[in-house]
This record gives sequence, C-alpha cells and structure tokens, in this order.
Amino acid sequence: GKSFRVWDPKLLESRILPSHFRQSKFKSFLRQLNTYQFQRITSGVNRGGYTHPCLVKGKPDLCRSIKRDRIEKTSVANNQ
Repeated sequence: GKSFRVWDPKLLESRILPSHFRQSKFKSFLRQLNTYQFQRITSGVNRGGYTHPCLVKGKPDLCRSIKRDRIEKTSVANNQ
C-alpha cells in the first residue's frame, strides 16, 4: 500500500472525477498529481502507478502532509 494505479481511466473520467474534482479529464488529473509531488512508477510490478511518501495504506493521517507545490508567476518584466 504505497502506490495506486488507475486501471480504467474512462471510468475515472466519467464517474469519479466529476463528483470529487473540478476537472473531469484524465490528463488534467495526472497534471494535478504532479503538482502534489506524486511520482510515476516506471519499472517493476507497479509500473504505471503513482506513489508519494505520504501515501501509505493504513496511515490516513499522513495524507494531511501532502501539499501542493506553489506555482510561481512570472511576468514579462522579470524576464528582461
């Protein structure tokens, strides 16, 4: 229990995302995972899944430690 995998993206898009999140597209959901520092698993039996150090089965209190990255806004003036 330290990772999860979406087995049916179409089902996630049609039933789960609209009732729990503002976005309803699977790709948007994946981008959101990245802003919360989830890492994609690229090898092994859990390949294709996502993991986070604070996502541990049986320890729901750790989920409170999952924080969104701050997105820094840049302006044209800052780039000159």
